[in-house]
Amino acid sequence: MGAGRTETLEDGFQLALKKEEDTYVFYQQCSEGVRSLSVQAFLGEMALTEKAHKVLLEQARQDKRMDCLISRKGQVVNFCDLLAEVDFDEGLSLQEAVILAMKNEKKNGLFLP
Repeated sequence: MGAGRTETLEDGFQLALKKEEDTYVFYQQCSEGVRSLSVQAFLGEMALTEKAHKVLLEQARQDKRMDCLISRKGQVVNFCDLLAEVDFDEGLSLQEAVILAMKNEKKNGLFLP
């Protein structure tokens, strides 16, 4: 299986679970590396959301059901591409943290087009 390419449903689940875990770790590390309590809280909440996504994927794999994973295109306007890039810094503002999160979700293919 190449990067981002799946041959079987199980490969797809494994790739998705890895992306959710990697994203969880990213937000957790970022939340531990910022000074602002509001940014820590936001990034911690994003980490918990990724953990919940992983549980949803694991349950879908166990139940052999995909209907709960189907994206609902059209519900999210993709303005992420219009935002300036933000690099991680311990002094991130809440707005910068939100942009960082959006860009990270898009990079990992988790942000709806």
